[in-house]
Amino acid sequence: MLYINYGLLVIGIVVVSIGLSNCMDKIDKKTEIGGALLGGVFLAIITSLPELFTSLTALFQLDKPQVVQGNVVGSNLFNIAIIALMSLVYIKKFVHYRYMKQQVIALSFCAIQCILVLFALFIKASIDVSFMSIHIVSILIIILYCFGVKSFQQVDDINVPSKPVKTSIYVLFIQFILLAIALVFISIQLTKVSDLVAISLGLNATLAGAIFLGIATSLPELTSAITLFKLNNMNAAIASLIGSCMFNFLILSISDFLYIKEVVYSYDYQTFVFLIFTLASLVYASLLLKFSSHRIYIIAFSTFLLGCYFLSVVLSL
Repeated sequence: MLYINYGLLVIGIVVVSIGLSNCMDKIDKKTEIGGALLGGVFLAIITSLPELFTSLTALFQLDKPQVVQGNVVGSNLFNIAIIALMSLVYIKKFVHYRYMKQQVIALSFCAIQCILVLFALFIKASIDVSFMSIHIVSILIIILYCFGVKSFQQVDDINVPSKPVKTSIYVLFIQFILLAIALVFISIQLTKVSDLVAISLGLNATLAGAIFLGIATSLPELTSAITLFKLNNMNAAIASLIGSCMFNFLILSISDFLYIKEVVYSYDYQTFVFLIFTLASLVYASLLLKFSSHRIYIIAFSTFLLGCYFLSVVLSL
């Protein structure tokens, strides 16, 4: 029954995510906000809500900060693997994708965030404020996220011919908010069930967070990316995946500010392995976008990125 509950919650996340991405695509067509900003900031935050609320649940209900680390780094590695997977599955569309330097800049901010978290695992440079202790890395990650968000505001969208959207913009925003609330509720339940699944399989907290929560809470990003690629809104799809990576690192900062017992950063082998592969994947994801017009490079870089994900899981077992 436990595994059935896990499966049903995962299906629920997929269904809600499809609705969210369809709403966002319609909002993109109805407004002048731009797909990159909508995808890289708004959709990225919404699809990262599962990571946020599962992390907070892991902290305050389960008291397992290691799950937060595993959830964040596992989700980010999976998000980058999604870019690789989509570029292979939709390679005919991807070769016509126009490279945008702002998205590579955002990936660079992600890489710096990753390096900072690696630093935090080994060096406890914390600031004591009243009754809590905050790692200096958490403050730097917030600053980097703000710069990353600003980079999405500078992206010029490509206007893709599409059918006019008849639904009112207000109705679309209401649908978007309701689906976001549903996503949060399912995510909280998923955290509890994932913890029970991990215990039944005898997995440690970090590995369980990276595999069961990392994949399950990244399903919104995967589902949204597939939907947006099908709708020829690749700019929003890639921006949402990069934006989710940036926001996921921000979750570590938020958790560090809220968890008053200690800083959330602590060294363990699994987290270290996932972070190293995440850093390598961010670099190669940048190369994938830069050389997206060449089929041979798409295949080579995408294969490497997918290999990074699977190898990281194997080495952390």
